[in-house]
Amino acid sequence: MQLQIRISEHRRLLEIISEPYVIYGRMGYQPAINVIDVHSGAEGYLLISAISLGEALYEIGASNGGALNGLSIAIKKENSSRMSKYIVELAD
Repeated sequence: MQLQIRISEHRRLLEIISEPYVIYGRMGYQPAINVIDVHSGAEGYLLISAISLGEALYEIGASNGGALNGLSIAIKKENSSRMSKYIVELAD
């Protein structure tokens, strides 16, 4: 079983290594993508069901012909609150 990558208020660079897919977890079925943390090399999945995260990834993917696989993103949360919004941008 893969490790779930969790995002905090600290910026992380992630390389997306899959297109979105659905997994079953404690909250039912949720969309996810496989990622690699660029700095640590840790590989896992990132749940993308949060609206702020899903919308940002949709826009990033739309600017890449609809594909996410192979893109690198910088991601963090606005603050340490569990319900804070994600801040996502395409990494250089």
